[in-house]
Amino acid sequence: MSDGLSVHPPASPLYRVGRAPDPLAWPDWQYADPATATFGNRWDDPSGLYRVLYTSASRLGCYLECLSRYRPDPQVVAGLEAIKDNGELPPTAAAGIVPASWAKNRMIGRVDVAKGIFADVAASDSLGILNRQMAAVLIEFNLSELDAATIRLKAPRDFTQRVSRFVFEASTIGPDWVTMSRISRSSRDQIDGFWRTTSSSLSSLTIQS
Repeated sequence: MSDGLSVHPPASPLYRVGRAPDPLAWPDWQYADPATATFGNRWDDPSGLYRVLYTSASRLGCYLECLSRYRPDPQVVAGLEAIKDNGELPPTAAAGIVPASWAKNRMIGRVDVAKGIFADVAASDSLGILNRQMAAVLIEFNLSELDAATIRLKAPRDFTQRVSRFVFEASTIGPDWVTMSRISRSSRDQIDGFWRTTSSSLSSLTIQS
């Protein structure tokens, strides 16, 4: 890949938890925010040109990513504990509870990757490139330095979306690509990057309930 970004073949197989009946379907553009042209996710295209499928090298990684929104917010938990009596109101659901309807409407999809290129944006070489070539963007977001922790934990989504666009434009693969993915193995062995491939690179697709 141009501009010195660290690349290697993507892991195979890849998994995705998505809505039934097709967990591997692209997000429908009608659900994109008209103000931002994105779906509100970390690696979406801020220009609204391409869509992103978020995948993992493990099923566990899929669930960790998808269920992260149900993690209890410390401020909310503290606020709920401070409430002594709801009076006649029904009891508030405990924080961190995943409703049964969530699992009922979702499936696991598996993708066996035959070929492709994976841009590892959290690798040291890639971070060096991003720090130099996106210096003005770092200043815009009040980030003094971009390291692996920042790009995974602290950076605002508007910033990581700009990184997504940078990687897209740095690619030498061409405009015929159909897939761009963030891959994370697990919470302890995480890889942040983008996988770009044409449809011919997918050797098989499997959907499981």
